[in-house]
Amino acid sequence: METKYEISLLGLNHQVAPVEVRETAAFHPDEIPAALKELSRRKEVAEGLILSTCNRTEIYAVTNSGIPSRETLKSFLQKSRPAFMSDKADLLYNFSETEAVRHLFRVAAGMDSMILG
Repeated sequence: METKYEISLLGLNHQVAPVEVRETAAFHPDEIPAALKELSRRKEVAEGLILSTCNRTEIYAVTNSGIPSRETLKSFLQKSRPAFMSDKADLLYNFSETEAVRHLFRVAAGMDSMILG
């Protein structure tokens, strides 16, 4: 049986949340290695990425078990950022497959920044 992979993104940025809210979801650079380890411990996660700056927190994952990536990422954020998830989870955006990849390239190219470029 062939394994089906799915890529997904769950996040928030300056377009959907004020800085005070973004701060509650942010990962400090020192936290990212442990957070990535926690994300990758999930049996359905084949690959993961955490992008956390002053303007965005985005969690990307490739899952391989048929469990929707969105649910995996929500569960991860619930565990790692419970204060944010308790009352601000409705601000999160979710992209999957081509949309998630397109968004990541837009971010990397500076097209999804407060100041373009």
